[in-house]
Order: sequence, then C-alpha cells, then structure tokens
Amino acid sequence: MIILLSGCGSSNNGELTGVQGRKKFFEPEPFEMAFIPAGNFMMGPSDQDAVFAMNSISKSVTVDAFWMDQTEITNNKYRQFVYYVRDSILRTKLGNASVPDRQYFMADKDGNVIEPNVINWDEKIDPREETTKATIEEMYYPLKKDSTGKNKLISGS
Repeated sequence: MIILLSGCGSSNNGELTGVQGRKKFFEPEPFEMAFIPAGNFMMGPSDQDAVFAMNSISKSVTVDAFWMDQTEITNNKYRQFVYYVRDSILRTKLGNASVPDRQYFMADKDGNVIEPNVINWDEKIDPREETTKATIEEMYYPLKKDSTGKNKLISGS
C-alpha cells in the first residue's frame, strides 16, 4: 500500500499535484496578432441618461481575452479574397474535369502538367462551354420555389 501511495505524486496534504518539475506553458503569440486582455464594462443607460433611466437597467458584461489581427481589412479586400478563393476552386474543378483545348493547370516545357497542380491564371474561362456551365452550376446551391412562389436557397445539394 505504501508503494502504491508513494507513486501517485501527491503532496503532503493529499492533493494530487501532477508531474513535478514541468515548465510553465505560455501560449505562443500568433503571427501579426494583437492580444486583447479580458475586461468588463457596463452595458445600458448611464446615470446621465435621465430619459431612459426608468425603462431599463445597466448590467456588467465581462469579455474574455482574445487575439485580433493587427491590421484592418476593408470590405473590398475581403471581397477580393473571396473572389480569389471562388475562382481558384472553379479553375481547379475545371482542370480536374479535363476541358478540351484548355490548360487550367501550369505545364512544363514538354507540356506535362506540373505536380502538385499549379493554377494557370492566364487561361480564359468561357462560361458558354457545357463543361464550364455544369461546373459553375454545381458550385451553387439550387433554387427552390417556396409556397409563395419566390425562389429560396435550399441547404445541401
């Protein structure tokens, strides 16, 4: 029984303490992120807001610490990112579909496709081609008419 209890690594007061001599863990700082410490604030009307003082009460709100990007991003920059992702997915799907007379992936000087695939951004996409139409259609949720006759998105395909 003594051998069993001595192997548990407990302290003198019977509390389990875990592995002894371990270094403290510090969360690594994410690349180009700013740490926002935890805090609290009063949400609701202030004492100076006499008109609304009788209708609602203030309450204390606590916010946990979090990481936030150091630089701002505009809606236009985010839109560019979303369009880039959409276009790269479309070009990858078209490249895997092997559209005739189209080279959606980069090739070496002998005409062999480079592995892993590298998107060829110079290749034009013709939305009138049947393969391209079908590939574009499968990227969107289908529309379904609701009871009022209006189009609505259905989840899944």
